[in-house]
Amino acid sequence: MRIATLKTDETDELAKLAKTIWHECFVDIISYEQIEYMTDMFLSTDAIKENIRKGYLYRIVYEKEKMIGFTASVNESERTFLSKLYLLKEYRGKGYGRKLIEDVHENMKLERMYLTVNKHNKAYDMYLHLGFEVIDSVITDIGNNMVMDDYVMEKKF
Repeated sequence: MRIATLKTDETDELAKLAKTIWHECFVDIISYEQIEYMTDMFLSTDAIKENIRKGYLYRIVYEKEKMIGFTASVNESERTFLSKLYLLKEYRGKGYGRKLIEDVHENMKLERMYLTVNKHNKAYDMYLHLGFEVIDSVITDIGNNMVMDDYVMEKKF
């Protein structure tokens, strides 16, 4: 396993990986239409490039040079926002999530990290196990008559 910062020429590959992961992960939680809408809005090549321009750090995890997952994070005033943490299905539950969170913390260096997670996402249990606590519950209108129904979770290091 290797974790590295996203290279400019990898953004198309990352966008394709994100779409694959979302169709694996969220098919039982949100509609196909919402998956397509959200990946187009938030995980397309253009969206990734725009986030990088805004200061987001994308870190990619590779297994034998195969891109298998990623994180995206940004420092805010006093804490790091872990915007994205995604892994291909066959790599979940094997410790990669923990290593990716540790990697984000090492790179971003703030003592608090927070994220949002769909209330029905199985990753919720992983975040609890890794020391995150629910600090809020939010419903966010994302347009196109769709919402995200999430917990806000935070971890102190």
